[in-house]
Amino acid sequence: MSNYNMNDFGAVGDEKTINTEAIQRAIDTASKNGGGRVIFERGIYQTGSFILKSNVELYLEHGCKISGSPDLNDYREMEGEGFAMDTIEPKKEITKHALILASGAENISIRGYGEINGNGLAFYRDSRFDPKQNKFEKP
Repeated sequence: MSNYNMNDFGAVGDEKTINTEAIQRAIDTASKNGGGRVIFERGIYQTGSFILKSNVELYLEHGCKISGSPDLNDYREMEGEGFAMDTIEPKKEITKHALILASGAENISIRGYGEINGNGLAFYRDSRFDPKQNKFEKP
């Protein structure tokens, strides 16, 4: 299995940089070359939605954290079979988004000792998604 280091694709684990494009480039490259392991080194990698593809493993080293962006504009809107959400507005706006996506992909995995934090609480602070108005409950 070939290894692809996120830093070689321009990712910066500084908790500020949005790394969505770098992450997707690494995944796309690994998939295009028949698969491989995409390695995240120690650091906090802020990102919007990215798509896992067949034969790709994400490996999170100890001290690595993938953190969802607090900006809804950094997320792809899910469409197509399996993504239909029967919810009322404005909940519908946030239930159609996800940090990690995959559709029709085979042999994918996320491994290692790192952490993934979707940062969902950031959207509770957005006035469009007022938990009292929309009956959301904070965990």
